[in-house]
Amino acid sequence: MSASREKKKRQELLAGGNTDPKTAKAAKEKAEARKTNILYGTLGIIFVVVAAALLIYNSSFVTRSRTAVTIDGEKYTVAEASYYYGQAYQNFLSSDTAYYMMLQGMLSTSTPLSAQTYPYDTSMTWADYFKGQAVESMRFAHALKKAAADDGMKLEDEDLAEFDKTVASVKESAETNNLSYSKYISNVYGSNVTTSVYESCLKDQMLASKYATQYRDSLTYTEDEIQDYYEENKNSYDVVDGAYVSISTAPETEKDEDGNTIEATDEEKAEALEAAKEAAQAILDGYKDGGDLEKLAGDNGGTYYGSEETRYSSGTTGDWLFDEARKEGDAAVLGADEESPSYLYVAVFHSRSRVEYPNYDVRHILITADTLKAAESEDTGSEDTGSEDTGSEDTGSEDTGGDTSGEDEEVPDEDIKAKAQEILDSWDGTEDGFAELAKEWSEDGNAEDGGIYEDVYWGQMVSEFQDWCYADGRKAGDTGIVQTSYGFHIMYFVGYSDEVYWHYACNNALVSEAYSEWADEMVEGVTAEVNESAMNAI
Repeated sequence: MSASREKKKRQELLAGGNTDPKTAKAAKEKAEARKTNILYGTLGIIFVVVAAALLIYNSSFVTRSRTAVTIDGEKYTVAEASYYYGQAYQNFLSSDTAYYMMLQGMLSTSTPLSAQTYPYDTSMTWADYFKGQAVESMRFAHALKKAAADDGMKLEDEDLAEFDKTVASVKESAETNNLSYSKYISNVYGSNVTTSVYESCLKDQMLASKYATQYRDSLTYTEDEIQDYYEENKNSYDVVDGAYVSISTAPETEKDEDGNTIEATDEEKAEALEAAKEAAQAILDGYKDGGDLEKLAGDNGGTYYGSEETRYSSGTTGDWLFDEARKEGDAAVLGADEESPSYLYVAVFHSRSRVEYPNYDVRHILITADTLKAAESEDTGSEDTGSEDTGSEDTGSEDTGGDTSGEDEEVPDEDIKAKAQEILDSWDGTEDGFAELAKEWSEDGNAEDGGIYEDVYWGQMVSEFQDWCYADGRKAGDTGIVQTSYGFHIMYFVGYSDEVYWHYACNNALVSEAYSEWADEMVEGVTAEVNESAMNAI
Protein backbone atom coordinates (compact mmCIF):
# COMPACT_ATOMS: atom_id res chain seq x y z
CA MET A 1 0.00 0.00 0.00
CA SER A 2 1.36 3.39 -0.99
CA ALA A 3 1.95 6.09 1.55
CA SER A 4 -0.92 8.16 0.22
CA ARG A 5 -3.33 5.25 0.40
CA GLU A 6 -2.11 4.45 3.98
CA LYS A 7 -2.81 8.01 4.98
CA LYS A 8 -6.26 7.93 3.37
CA LYS A 9 -7.06 4.67 5.18
CA ARG A 10 -6.12 6.18 8.54
CA GLN A 11 -8.33 9.20 7.83
CA GLU A 12 -11.29 6.93 7.05
CA LEU A 13 -10.79 4.97 10.23
CA LEU A 14 -10.61 8.14 12.28
CA ALA A 15 -13.66 9.57 10.59
CA GLY A 16 -15.51 6.41 11.49
CA GLY A 17 -14.66 6.83 15.16
CA ASN A 18 -11.76 4.41 15.35
CA THR A 19 -8.44 5.15 16.94
CA ASP A 20 -5.25 5.57 15.01
CA PRO A 21 -3.05 2.54 15.93
CA LYS A 22 0.04 4.69 16.35
CA THR A 23 -1.83 7.19 18.47
CA ALA A 24 -3.30 4.37 20.49
CA LYS A 25 0.11 2.87 21.06
CA ALA A 26 1.54 6.23 22.14
CA ALA A 27 -1.42 6.84 24.40
CA LYS A 28 -1.01 3.42 25.95
CA GLU A 29 2.69 4.00 26.59
CA LYS A 30 1.87 7.43 28.08
CA ALA A 31 -0.77 5.93 30.36
CA GLU A 32 1.61 3.24 31.55
CA ALA A 33 4.23 5.87 32.30
CA ARG A 34 1.67 7.96 34.19
CA LYS A 35 0.65 4.95 36.28
CA THR A 36 4.29 4.27 37.07
CA ASN A 37 4.84 7.90 38.11
CA ILE A 38 1.75 7.81 40.30
CA LEU A 39 2.94 4.57 41.90
CA TYR A 40 6.43 5.92 42.62
CA GLY A 41 5.02 9.25 43.74
CA THR A 42 2.69 7.51 46.17
CA LEU A 43 5.49 5.35 47.51
CA GLY A 44 7.61 8.48 47.91
CA ILE A 45 4.91 10.20 49.91
CA ILE A 46 4.47 7.12 52.11
CA PHE A 47 8.24 6.97 52.67
CA VAL A 48 8.38 10.65 53.66
CA VAL A 49 5.45 10.24 56.06
CA VAL A 50 7.00 7.15 57.68
CA ALA A 51 10.40 8.83 57.91
CA ALA A 52 8.84 11.93 59.47
CA ALA A 53 6.93 9.76 61.94
CA LEU A 54 10.11 7.97 62.94
CA LEU A 55 11.91 11.29 63.27
CA ILE A 56 9.17 12.70 65.48
CA TYR A 57 9.06 9.51 67.53
CA ASN A 58 12.75 9.70 68.18
CA SER A 59 12.66 13.41 68.88
CA SER A 60 12.37 15.08 72.27
CA PHE A 61 8.78 15.96 71.38
CA VAL A 62 7.67 12.37 71.82
CA THR A 63 10.12 11.77 74.66
CA ARG A 64 8.92 14.68 76.72
CA SER A 65 5.30 13.62 76.17
CA ARG A 66 5.77 10.12 77.55
CA THR A 67 4.18 9.34 80.91
CA ALA A 68 6.86 9.35 83.59
CA VAL A 69 4.76 9.31 86.76
CA THR A 70 1.13 8.49 87.42
CA ILE A 71 -0.23 9.94 90.66
CA ASP A 72 -3.63 8.71 91.78
CA GLY A 73 -4.53 8.06 88.16
CA GLU A 74 -3.34 11.41 86.81
CA LYS A 75 -0.50 11.15 84.31
CA TYR A 76 2.58 13.39 84.42
CA THR A 77 4.93 13.58 81.47
CA VAL A 78 8.70 13.33 81.27
CA ALA A 79 8.77 17.09 80.71
CA GLU A 80 6.82 17.76 83.91
CA ALA A 81 8.96 15.33 85.90
CA SER A 82 12.05 17.02 84.43
CA TYR A 83 10.83 20.37 85.79
CA TYR A 84 10.59 19.02 89.33
CA TYR A 85 13.90 17.19 88.93
CA GLY A 86 15.63 20.38 87.79
CA GLN A 87 14.06 22.33 90.62
CA ALA A 88 15.22 19.78 93.22
CA TYR A 89 18.74 19.92 91.84
CA GLN A 90 18.92 23.72 91.64
CA ASN A 91 17.52 24.12 95.16
CA PHE A 92 20.06 21.65 96.51
CA LEU A 93 22.94 23.43 94.77
CA SER A 94 22.05 26.65 96.61
CA SER A 95 22.28 24.96 100.03
CA ASP A 96 25.20 24.93 102.44
CA THR A 97 25.11 21.11 102.36
CA ALA A 98 25.84 21.08 98.63
CA TYR A 99 28.71 23.52 99.11
CA TYR A 100 30.22 21.26 101.79
CA MET A 101 29.78 18.15 99.63
CA MET A 102 31.44 19.79 96.65
CA LEU A 103 34.38 20.81 98.84
CA GLN A 104 34.66 17.20 100.03
CA GLY A 105 34.46 15.82 96.49
CA MET A 106 31.13 14.11 97.19
CA LEU A 107 29.36 15.98 94.37
CA SER A 108 30.60 17.47 91.11
CA THR A 109 28.73 19.80 88.79
CA SER A 110 31.02 18.89 85.87
CA THR A 111 30.25 15.14 85.91
CA PRO A 112 26.87 13.63 84.94
CA LEU A 113 24.79 12.97 88.06
CA SER A 114 24.06 9.47 86.75
CA ALA A 115 27.81 8.74 86.94
CA GLN A 116 28.16 9.81 90.59
CA THR A 117 27.32 7.57 93.54
CA TYR A 118 25.05 9.08 96.18
CA PRO A 119 27.27 9.17 99.31
CA TYR A 120 24.56 8.15 101.80
CA ASP A 121 23.29 5.18 99.78
CA THR A 122 25.84 3.58 97.49
CA SER A 123 23.13 1.57 95.71
CA MET A 124 21.93 4.73 93.97
CA THR A 125 23.36 7.65 92.01
CA TRP A 126 22.83 11.36 92.52
CA ALA A 127 20.48 11.25 89.54
CA ASP A 128 18.40 8.57 91.32
CA TYR A 129 18.32 10.73 94.43
CA PHE A 130 17.01 13.81 92.62
CA LYS A 131 14.47 11.72 90.70
CA GLY A 132 13.16 10.52 94.04
CA GLN A 133 13.00 14.09 95.30
CA ALA A 134 11.16 15.10 92.14
CA VAL A 135 8.50 12.42 92.62
CA GLU A 136 7.96 13.43 96.25
CA SER A 137 7.55 17.09 95.22
CA MET A 138 5.08 16.03 92.53
CA ARG A 139 3.04 14.01 95.04
CA PHE A 140 2.85 16.99 97.39
CA ALA A 141 1.98 19.47 94.64
CA HIS A 142 -0.64 17.06 93.26
CA ALA A 143 -2.28 16.59 96.66
CA LEU A 144 -2.39 20.33 97.40
CA LYS A 145 -3.56 21.26 93.91
CA LYS A 146 -6.47 18.81 94.25
CA ALA A 147 -7.32 20.07 97.75
CA ALA A 148 -7.26 23.66 96.50
CA ALA A 149 -9.61 22.79 93.64
CA ASP A 150 -11.96 20.99 96.04
CA ASP A 151 -12.03 24.14 98.20
CA GLY A 152 -12.67 26.35 95.18
CA MET A 153 -9.30 28.06 95.43
CA LYS A 154 -7.69 29.36 92.25
CA LEU A 155 -5.03 31.84 91.21
CA GLU A 156 -6.45 35.35 91.45
CA ASP A 157 -5.33 38.49 89.61
CA GLU A 158 -2.67 39.30 92.20
CA ASP A 159 -1.31 35.74 91.95
CA LEU A 160 -1.17 35.97 88.16
CA ALA A 161 0.60 39.30 88.48
CA GLU A 162 3.22 37.57 90.62
CA PHE A 163 3.43 34.82 88.01
CA ASP A 164 4.05 37.41 85.29
CA LYS A 165 6.70 39.03 87.45
CA THR A 166 8.49 35.69 87.92
CA VAL A 167 8.44 34.92 84.20
CA ALA A 168 9.68 38.42 83.41
CA SER A 169 12.55 37.93 85.87
CA VAL A 170 13.50 34.63 84.21
CA LYS A 171 13.42 36.26 80.79
CA GLU A 172 15.64 39.04 82.11
CA SER A 173 18.12 36.44 83.41
CA ALA A 174 18.06 34.76 80.01
CA GLU A 175 18.80 38.05 78.29
CA THR A 176 21.61 38.79 80.73
CA ASN A 177 23.16 35.44 79.79
CA ASN A 178 22.66 36.12 76.07
CA LEU A 179 20.15 33.27 75.78
CA SER A 180 16.63 33.01 74.48
CA TYR A 181 13.88 32.39 77.01
CA SER A 182 13.41 28.78 75.81
CA LYS A 183 17.14 28.04 75.79
CA TYR A 184 17.56 29.42 79.31
CA ILE A 185 14.70 27.22 80.58
CA SER A 186 16.20 24.12 78.95
CA ASN A 187 19.61 24.97 80.44
CA VAL A 188 18.15 25.18 83.95
CA TYR A 189 15.58 22.36 83.85
CA GLY A 190 16.82 20.13 81.03
CA SER A 191 16.06 19.85 77.33
CA ASN A 192 12.70 18.17 77.94
CA VAL A 193 11.24 21.30 79.55
CA THR A 194 9.71 23.86 77.21
CA THR A 195 8.57 27.32 78.22
CA SER A 196 4.94 26.20 78.18
CA VAL A 197 5.73 23.25 80.47
CA TYR A 198 7.72 25.53 82.77
CA GLU A 199 4.88 28.04 83.01
CA SER A 200 2.24 25.35 83.54
CA CYS A 201 4.23 23.68 86.34
CA LEU A 202 4.98 27.06 87.88
CA LYS A 203 1.27 27.86 88.07
CA ASP A 204 0.57 24.45 89.62
CA GLN A 205 3.20 25.08 92.27
CA MET A 206 1.91 28.58 92.93
CA LEU A 207 -1.57 27.21 93.56
CA ALA A 208 -0.21 24.48 95.83
CA SER A 209 1.90 27.05 97.68
CA LYS A 210 -1.10 29.36 98.07
CA TYR A 211 -3.09 26.54 99.63
CA ALA A 212 -0.23 25.58 101.95
CA THR A 213 0.33 29.20 102.99
CA GLN A 214 -3.35 29.57 103.81
CA TYR A 215 -3.10 26.60 106.16
CA ARG A 216 0.16 27.76 107.73
CA ASP A 217 -1.24 31.25 108.34
CA SER A 218 -4.24 29.73 110.10
CA LEU A 219 -2.02 28.24 112.82
CA THR A 220 -2.08 30.38 115.96
CA TYR A 221 -0.97 29.68 119.53
CA THR A 222 -1.75 31.20 122.89
CA GLU A 223 0.85 32.78 125.16
CA ASP A 224 0.56 29.81 127.52
CA GLU A 225 1.23 27.35 124.67
CA ILE A 226 4.29 29.33 123.58
CA GLN A 227 5.58 29.55 127.16
CA ASP A 228 5.08 25.80 127.68
CA TYR A 229 7.03 25.07 124.49
CA TYR A 230 9.86 27.28 125.68
CA GLU A 231 10.03 25.51 129.04
CA GLU A 232 10.34 22.15 127.26
CA ASN A 233 13.06 23.37 124.88
CA LYS A 234 15.03 25.96 126.86
CA ASN A 235 18.41 24.99 125.53
CA SER A 236 17.44 26.10 122.02
CA TYR A 237 16.41 29.60 123.11
CA ASP A 238 18.80 30.43 125.96
CA VAL A 239 22.39 31.63 125.94
CA VAL A 240 25.12 31.17 128.54
CA ASP A 241 27.79 33.59 129.67
CA GLY A 242 30.66 31.18 130.15
CA ALA A 243 34.02 29.92 128.91
CA TYR A 244 36.12 26.83 128.66
CA VAL A 245 39.67 25.71 127.88
CA SER A 246 40.43 22.59 125.84
CA ILE A 247 43.62 20.57 126.46
CA SER A 248 44.72 17.76 124.15
CA THR A 249 45.56 14.44 125.80
CA ALA A 250 47.51 13.08 122.80
CA PRO A 251 51.30 12.62 122.95
CA GLU A 252 53.42 14.80 120.71
CA THR A 253 53.63 13.35 117.20
CA GLU A 254 56.97 11.83 116.25
CA LYS A 255 58.15 10.77 112.79
CA ASP A 256 60.79 8.33 111.57
CA GLU A 257 63.60 9.08 109.09
CA ASP A 258 61.19 8.57 106.17
CA GLY A 259 58.67 11.03 107.56
CA ASN A 260 56.17 8.39 108.67
CA THR A 261 54.28 8.93 111.92
CA ILE A 262 55.45 6.72 114.76
CA GLU A 263 52.57 5.17 116.70
CA ALA A 264 52.74 6.19 120.37
CA THR A 265 53.10 3.45 122.95
CA ASP A 266 50.51 2.84 125.67
CA GLU A 267 52.98 4.17 128.19
CA GLU A 268 53.45 7.41 126.20
CA LYS A 269 49.67 7.83 125.90
CA ALA A 270 49.25 7.37 129.65
CA GLU A 271 51.98 9.93 130.37
CA ALA A 272 50.35 12.45 128.01
CA LEU A 273 46.98 11.96 129.71
CA GLU A 274 48.50 12.54 133.15
CA ALA A 275 50.24 15.69 131.87
CA ALA A 276 46.92 16.99 130.50
CA LYS A 277 45.23 16.33 133.85
CA GLU A 278 47.95 18.25 135.69
CA ALA A 279 47.64 21.18 133.26
CA ALA A 280 43.85 21.21 133.62
CA GLN A 281 44.06 21.18 137.41
CA ALA A 282 46.63 23.98 137.35
CA ILE A 283 44.30 26.10 135.19
CA LEU A 284 41.33 25.42 137.47
CA ASP A 285 43.29 26.19 140.63
CA GLY A 286 44.71 29.35 139.10
CA TYR A 287 41.25 30.53 138.07
CA LYS A 288 39.81 29.91 141.55
CA ASP A 289 42.67 31.95 142.94
CA GLY A 290 41.55 34.91 140.84
CA GLY A 291 43.63 34.32 137.73
CA ASP A 292 42.56 35.17 134.17
CA LEU A 293 41.26 32.03 132.43
CA GLU A 294 42.46 33.02 128.95
CA LYS A 295 45.99 33.74 130.20
CA LEU A 296 46.07 30.55 132.24
CA ALA A 297 45.08 28.62 129.11
CA GLY A 298 48.02 30.04 127.17
CA ASP A 299 50.47 29.37 129.99
CA ASN A 300 49.45 25.71 130.23
CA GLY A 301 49.14 24.71 126.57
CA GLY A 302 45.36 24.99 126.37
CA THR A 303 43.00 26.71 123.91
CA TYR A 304 40.53 29.27 125.25
CA TYR A 305 36.91 29.75 124.15
CA GLY A 306 34.63 32.32 125.74
CA SER A 307 31.44 34.25 125.01
CA GLU A 308 28.70 36.09 126.83
CA GLU A 309 26.20 34.52 124.41
CA THR A 310 27.22 30.88 124.01
CA ARG A 311 24.61 28.83 122.14
CA TYR A 312 23.87 25.27 123.17
CA SER A 313 25.73 22.49 121.39
CA SER A 314 25.49 18.88 122.50
CA GLY A 315 28.78 17.64 123.92
CA THR A 316 30.94 17.64 127.00
CA THR A 317 31.11 21.41 127.52
CA GLY A 318 27.67 22.24 126.12
CA ASP A 319 25.86 19.74 128.32
CA TRP A 320 27.72 20.98 131.40
CA LEU A 321 27.20 24.69 130.74
CA PHE A 322 23.47 24.24 130.04
CA ASP A 323 22.78 21.89 132.90
CA GLU A 324 19.83 23.18 134.96
CA ALA A 325 21.93 22.66 138.10
CA ARG A 326 24.53 25.25 137.04
CA LYS A 327 24.92 28.33 139.22
CA GLU A 328 27.11 31.42 139.04
CA GLY A 329 30.77 30.75 139.76
CA ASP A 330 30.71 27.03 138.94
CA ALA A 331 34.02 25.77 137.51
CA ALA A 332 35.26 22.23 136.87
CA VAL A 333 37.61 19.95 134.96
CA LEU A 334 35.59 17.85 132.49
CA GLY A 335 36.54 14.54 130.90
CA ALA A 336 39.13 13.48 133.48
CA ASP A 337 36.97 10.55 134.58
CA GLU A 338 36.87 9.06 131.09
CA GLU A 339 39.21 6.18 130.29
CA SER A 340 40.91 7.72 127.23
CA PRO A 341 39.50 11.14 126.34
CA SER A 342 40.90 13.06 123.36
CA TYR A 343 40.58 16.33 125.27
CA LEU A 344 40.13 17.58 128.80
CA TYR A 345 38.24 20.79 129.49
CA VAL A 346 38.21 23.43 132.18
CA ALA A 347 34.75 25.03 132.07
CA VAL A 348 33.49 28.13 133.87
CA PHE A 349 29.82 29.20 134.23
CA HIS A 350 28.72 32.78 134.93
CA SER A 351 25.04 33.05 134.02
CA ARG A 352 22.23 31.86 131.78
CA SER A 353 19.50 33.94 130.16
CA ARG A 354 16.71 33.80 127.64
CA VAL A 355 17.35 35.62 124.35
CA GLU A 356 15.26 38.78 124.63
CA TYR A 357 16.56 40.64 121.58
CA PRO A 358 13.69 42.10 119.55
CA ASN A 359 13.21 41.35 115.87
CA TYR A 360 13.78 44.27 113.51
CA ASP A 361 13.21 45.62 110.00
CA VAL A 362 16.14 47.05 108.06
CA ARG A 363 16.97 48.15 104.52
CA HIS A 364 20.44 47.83 103.04
CA ILE A 365 22.34 48.37 99.82
CA LEU A 366 25.11 45.84 99.20
CA ILE A 367 28.08 47.35 97.39
CA THR A 368 30.84 45.06 96.10
CA ALA A 369 33.75 45.18 93.68
CA ASP A 370 31.25 44.25 90.94
CA THR A 371 29.45 47.54 91.59
CA LEU A 372 32.56 49.52 90.76
CA LYS A 373 33.44 47.37 87.75
CA ALA A 374 29.95 47.82 86.33
CA ALA A 375 30.12 51.59 86.87
CA GLU A 376 33.56 51.78 85.24
CA SER A 377 32.33 49.68 82.32
CA GLU A 378 29.48 52.11 81.70
CA ASP A 379 31.86 55.06 81.88
CA THR A 380 34.31 53.40 79.48
CA GLY A 381 31.47 52.54 77.12
CA SER A 382 30.45 56.19 76.85
CA GLU A 383 34.06 57.20 76.26
CA ASP A 384 34.43 54.62 73.50
CA THR A 385 31.37 56.00 71.78
CA GLY A 386 32.95 59.40 71.82
CA SER A 387 36.17 58.15 70.27
CA GLU A 388 34.23 56.39 67.51
CA ASP A 389 32.44 59.62 66.69
CA THR A 390 35.80 61.29 66.17
CA GLY A 391 36.94 58.38 64.04
CA SER A 392 39.72 57.39 66.46
CA GLU A 393 39.39 53.61 66.18
CA ASP A 394 42.85 52.92 67.63
CA THR A 395 42.01 54.78 70.83
CA GLY A 396 38.81 52.81 71.24
CA SER A 397 40.68 49.56 70.76
CA GLU A 398 43.23 50.45 73.41
CA ASP A 399 40.49 51.42 75.87
CA THR A 400 38.72 48.09 75.38
CA GLY A 401 41.90 46.15 75.96
CA GLY A 402 42.54 48.06 79.17
CA ASP A 403 39.04 47.32 80.44
CA THR A 404 39.36 43.60 79.80
CA SER A 405 42.54 43.22 81.77
CA GLY A 406 41.14 45.38 84.55
CA GLU A 407 38.26 42.97 85.13
CA ASP A 408 40.60 40.59 86.94
CA GLU A 409 42.23 43.25 89.09
CA GLU A 410 41.33 43.30 92.77
CA VAL A 411 39.39 46.37 93.82
CA PRO A 412 40.70 47.90 97.08
CA ASP A 413 38.28 47.95 100.03
CA GLU A 414 38.72 51.70 100.41
CA ASP A 415 37.47 52.22 96.84
CA ILE A 416 34.37 50.10 97.50
CA LYS A 417 33.69 51.95 100.76
CA ALA A 418 34.17 55.29 98.99
CA LYS A 419 31.55 54.25 96.42
CA ALA A 420 29.18 53.26 99.22
CA GLN A 421 29.70 56.65 100.85
CA GLU A 422 29.11 58.41 97.53
CA ILE A 423 25.78 56.59 97.13
CA LEU A 424 24.77 57.37 100.73
CA ASP A 425 25.66 61.03 100.19
CA SER A 426 23.28 61.11 97.20
CA TRP A 427 20.35 59.92 99.35
CA ASP A 428 17.40 62.30 99.68
CA GLY A 429 16.83 61.48 103.36
CA THR A 430 13.60 59.49 102.97
CA GLU A 431 12.97 55.75 103.30
CA ASP A 432 11.39 55.68 99.83
CA GLY A 433 14.46 57.40 98.44
CA PHE A 434 16.70 54.81 100.09
CA ALA A 435 14.59 52.03 98.58
CA GLU A 436 15.06 53.53 95.11
CA LEU A 437 18.82 53.65 95.63
CA ALA A 438 18.74 49.97 96.63
CA LYS A 439 16.91 49.09 93.41
CA GLU A 440 19.53 50.98 91.43
CA TRP A 441 22.73 49.90 93.19
CA SER A 442 22.36 46.90 95.49
CA GLU A 443 24.05 43.62 94.55
CA ASP A 444 21.83 41.68 96.98
CA GLY A 445 18.94 39.50 95.86
CA ASN A 446 16.35 41.75 97.53
CA ALA A 447 17.33 44.85 95.52
CA GLU A 448 14.03 44.93 93.63
CA ASP A 449 12.21 44.99 96.98
CA GLY A 450 14.08 48.14 97.97
CA GLY A 451 16.67 46.24 100.02
CA ILE A 452 14.17 45.44 102.78
CA TYR A 453 14.59 42.66 105.34
CA GLU A 454 11.58 42.32 107.62
CA ASP A 455 11.18 40.58 110.97
CA VAL A 456 14.87 39.75 111.17
CA TYR A 457 15.56 37.64 114.25
CA TRP A 458 18.62 37.44 116.45
CA GLY A 459 21.28 35.23 114.85
CA GLN A 460 19.87 35.48 111.34
CA MET A 461 22.46 37.92 109.95
CA VAL A 462 26.25 37.89 110.03
CA SER A 463 27.69 39.35 113.23
CA GLU A 464 28.83 42.75 111.85
CA PHE A 465 25.42 43.37 110.29
CA GLN A 466 23.59 42.24 113.43
CA ASP A 467 25.83 44.17 115.85
CA TRP A 468 25.08 47.41 114.00
CA CYS A 469 21.33 46.78 114.24
CA TYR A 470 21.50 45.99 117.97
CA ALA A 471 23.92 48.78 118.88
CA ASP A 472 22.96 50.81 121.95
CA GLY A 473 20.71 53.72 121.05
CA ARG A 474 19.82 52.37 117.59
CA LYS A 475 16.65 54.05 116.35
CA ALA A 476 14.46 54.26 113.26
CA GLY A 477 16.01 56.29 110.44
CA ASP A 478 19.63 55.65 111.43
CA THR A 479 22.06 55.04 108.57
CA GLY A 480 25.62 53.80 108.35
CA ILE A 481 28.10 51.69 106.39
CA VAL A 482 29.05 48.21 107.60
CA GLN A 483 31.66 45.90 106.13
CA THR A 484 31.09 42.12 106.11
CA SER A 485 32.55 39.24 104.14
CA TYR A 486 29.90 39.98 101.48
CA GLY A 487 30.99 43.57 100.87
CA PHE A 488 29.96 46.99 102.20
CA HIS A 489 26.38 47.46 103.36
CA ILE A 490 24.75 50.88 103.33
CA MET A 491 22.31 50.53 106.23
CA TYR A 492 18.94 52.14 106.90
CA PHE A 493 17.33 51.06 110.17
CA VAL A 494 13.54 50.87 109.92
CA GLY A 495 12.82 49.86 113.52
CA TYR A 496 12.36 47.16 116.14
CA SER A 497 9.28 44.97 116.40
CA ASP A 498 7.38 44.17 119.59
CA GLU A 499 8.27 40.46 119.41
CA VAL A 500 11.49 39.16 120.94
CA TYR A 501 13.60 36.29 119.63
CA TRP A 502 12.65 33.46 122.02
CA HIS A 503 8.93 34.15 121.61
CA TYR A 504 9.17 34.44 117.84
CA ALA A 505 11.32 31.31 117.54
CA CYS A 506 9.09 29.19 119.81
CA ASN A 507 5.96 30.24 117.92
CA ASN A 508 7.67 29.42 114.62
CA ALA A 509 8.73 26.02 115.93
CA LEU A 510 5.15 25.20 116.94
CA VAL A 511 3.91 26.28 113.51
CA SER A 512 6.60 24.29 111.72
CA GLU A 513 5.86 21.12 113.68
CA ALA A 514 2.12 21.39 113.02
CA TYR A 515 2.68 22.22 109.34
CA SER A 516 5.01 19.25 108.95
CA GLU A 517 2.43 16.89 110.39
CA TRP A 518 -0.24 18.36 108.09
CA ALA A 519 2.01 17.99 105.04
CA ASP A 520 2.59 14.32 105.87
CA GLU A 521 -1.15 13.79 106.22
CA MET A 522 -1.81 15.50 102.87
CA VAL A 523 0.31 12.98 100.94
CA GLU A 524 -0.67 9.98 103.03
CA GLY A 525 -2.34 7.52 100.67
CA VAL A 526 -1.31 9.48 97.55
CA THR A 527 0.27 6.82 95.35
CA ALA A 528 2.82 7.45 92.63
CA GLU A 529 3.59 4.87 89.93
CA VAL A 530 6.94 5.59 88.29
CA ASN A 531 7.74 4.59 84.71
CA GLU A 532 11.45 3.92 85.11
CA SER A 533 12.24 3.82 81.39
CA ALA A 534 10.56 7.20 80.88
CA MET A 535 12.28 8.66 83.93
CA ASN A 536 15.61 7.65 82.41
CA ALA A 537 14.97 10.27 79.74
CA ILE A 538 15.45 13.02 82.34
